[in-house]
Amino acid sequence: MSDQLRSIGLGTICMAAILSGAGDLRQYAHGRQLLRKAGLNLAESTSGKRKGQIVLSKRGDATLRKYLYLAMLQLVGNNPLFRQMHEVPACPRPEHRCLMSLLSEQQLYSMATKSCE
Repeated sequence: MSDQLRSIGLGTICMAAILSGAGDLRQYAHGRQLLRKAGLNLAESTSGKRKGQIVLSKRGDATLRKYLYLAMLQLVGNNPLFRQMHEVPACPRPEHRCLMSLLSEQQLYSMATKSCE
């Protein structure tokens, strides 16, 4: 598994942190399960004043969430495929939100599991 993650451009520290927090990525049937474990799934936040704002749930592993974000930063810098997806001109959001949208598209999960088969 580590060879597949290294082949797409991940560094040793990020790779070790992701694999230690998430375990073997092949145990997840879908990339959304990994995102839910990290707390990157969407949830509705309501209170007396706010009504129905969609935010990240942040109910998962904070360290895994941090290293998934740092992994996306590395991949955007090193991998031309991720750089091309990140430089979409129609993305009006700030840079960190564009990176989170790349994470929500489960590109890291799909590239790592498809290359290991």
